[in-house]
Amino acid sequence: MADVCEAAGGGAPVHLVGHSMGGYCALRVASRRPELVASLTLVGSRAQAERPFKLVEIALMSLVVVIFGTPPIVTKLMAMMFGPAFVRKQPAAARAIQAHLAALPRRILRAVWGVITRGAVSDADLRAIQCPVLIVHGELDASVPIEHARETAARLPSLRRVATLPGVGHTPAVEAPAETTSLIAEFIDESIRSKRDPRVAM
Repeated sequence: MADVCEAAGGGAPVHLVGHSMGGYCALRVASRRPELVASLTLVGSRAQAERPFKLVEIALMSLVVVIFGTPPIVTKLMAMMFGPAFVRKQPAAARAIQAHLAALPRRILRAVWGVITRGAVSDADLRAIQCPVLIVHGELDASVPIEHARETAARLPSLRRVATLPGVGHTPAVEAPAETTSLIAEFIDESIRSKRDPRVAM
């Protein structure tokens, strides 16, 4: 990710947005290479390691996938990824996502375990983040509970705002694209203006 930031920025820091595991990686980049990141937005993400009981749950789901493939766990995955309103209000999109999940190969488990067995981002790393930070989180996120986002927020000295999206699950960019995009665009614009004029409040 650091290489991508360097290439995208062309020598200038970038406005980095990370969702879920992407947010975790973005935290690492912002803490270890602060010169690369002008602002950081975390969407459905957190600094903590995965909860032990969740590891057990996913281990059982993984066993099902090894034996039967992904179709038997599609309903569970949808509940982990989306709030209840998404399936009800956008049935065509939900069916397309369900079909995609059902077609995933068994080798996807390797990537899944890489995500859930990651370590926590330390307090020292979070304190090293110098850029302004926005957290966007679904109120009904079943994968990363809102309490985890708030705990991460409390540990970020450069936090500017936590924006909670009512009725939204783990995938705000899909469930509430207009609201999510607006929040991020406004935050980036404020970050740019505050850089040009330190008197601009964020």
